[in-house]
Amino acid sequence: MGAMASEEDWAGQGDDGGGGDHSGPRLVDFGEDYRGFARALIAYRQATHGGPHRYPQYRVAERAGMTAAMLSRCLRAPLARDPGTRLTRRLTPDAARRLASALELGAADADLFVDLVILEHLEDGPERVALRHRLAHERLGREDDRARELLFSYISHWHQVAIRELVALPGFRPDVDWIAERLVFPVASADIEAALRDLPRLGVCAVDEDGRWRMGPEPVITLGHEAGSLAAGNFHRQILALVADSIGSVRREQRMLNTKTVRIARSRLPALRLRLIELINSFVDETADDAPADCVYQVHASLIPLATAEGEGEADGG
Repeated sequence: MGAMASEEDWAGQGDDGGGGDHSGPRLVDFGEDYRGFARALIAYRQATHGGPHRYPQYRVAERAGMTAAMLSRCLRAPLARDPGTRLTRRLTPDAARRLASALELGAADADLFVDLVILEHLEDGPERVALRHRLAHERLGREDDRARELLFSYISHWHQVAIRELVALPGFRPDVDWIAERLVFPVASADIEAALRDLPRLGVCAVDEDGRWRMGPEPVITLGHEAGSLAAGNFHRQILALVADSIGSVRREQRMLNTKTVRIARSRLPALRLRLIELINSFVDETADDAPADCVYQVHASLIPLATAEGEGEADGG
């Protein structure tokens, strides 16, 4: 009976995403580190229940159907991208669901916890990218910050950035057909409608009392490293696809594709990155030319490793 009394002390600690106890660590704040969240949650429960003896980790393990030693290995920070050493162990999705129940997570947190475990099992590729994309949207939605969702969408879609720039051109009309005719690459009418709705909400465009649109300031990136990196990755993948499409769909005099393969010292990369950033930024110096803008271009520059002396892979999928 003493053990049952101790277990009753645990009740009601889960966060179901709609009420309940919102104190203590939150899964949405840990990014993809579900292990760190579980360790922090157990430590928090122990501190608020009067010590480890009132909230013993072995009891959490029993509730999850595993030994205390196995739980410790599953929650230990992995030593590499693919854990599975003598000191660490991967949770299976079924074990993750049992552990979420043992930790008394609410339904929303339990689903997110299991999805993060599934993410760890997926190899780099479209399925993993799609799951990371969905998880980022879910986390942003649970932050109750509509501006963050709008910013994520803005960074993720080339046409939203292009429409913002289009607003500054003479004769701009906030009309779906007018915009669609002026975008070089096809964009669905529904996506243009969404941009016209969301750009003023985000503040990157403004609509005057007389209905005239004007371009607002560039947004301040407040998504955090993980979501910001994912959104930027979405944007760059789209831009690279447009570059490839332009070879067959845009007249040669209206585009320029030029590359050079070179040998460089890895130590020079920071300086080269800085020079490319300065070069791109120089294109926005409108004082250098009095001619009014009448089109929107994407200025692209890149440094892509093709081979290394050490034989190391450089791509990270981001």
